[in-house]
Amino acid sequence: MTIRKATKKDFEEVLKLVEKLYGEKVLKKIYKNWKKEYLKLLKDTFIIEENKKIVAYVCFDINENSIYIADLYVLPECRKRGIATKLVNSVDKMRKIKNKKYLRVDVRAKDKPAVNFYKKLNFKILEPKDNKKSWRMIK
Repeated sequence: MTIRKATKKDFEEVLKLVEKLYGEKVLKKIYKNWKKEYLKLLKDTFIIEENKKIVAYVCFDINENSIYIADLYVLPECRKRGIATKLVNSVDKMRKIKNKKYLRVDVRAKDKPAVNFYKKLNFKILEPKDNKKSWRMIK
């Protein structure tokens, strides 16, 4: 298992994972040309490879005071092996290197496994968003 920063040559494979996460119909509703527009978001992305295949990614955005986790996805067959934890820990390490105050993520309130996952990693619920449909969590 290898964790590394994604390069341009990885983006097509990462986009396939993005499509698995959201589904093409949802992406087309959000973005006019979703692949082209989503590529802009991938500039700060870590991936995990196994046998030269990307099995997980975390996409993040470095802001003035924090790093925001925009997307985190692990292939279903690779879950429950600590991969997501390794990715979030890699972003947290980047936060410390970049001397940022917080690591942030927005999680749907009804996605209890995701909320519990981030709590396990010492994230705290900061505030509700979108009429309490999602939570802003920080570490």
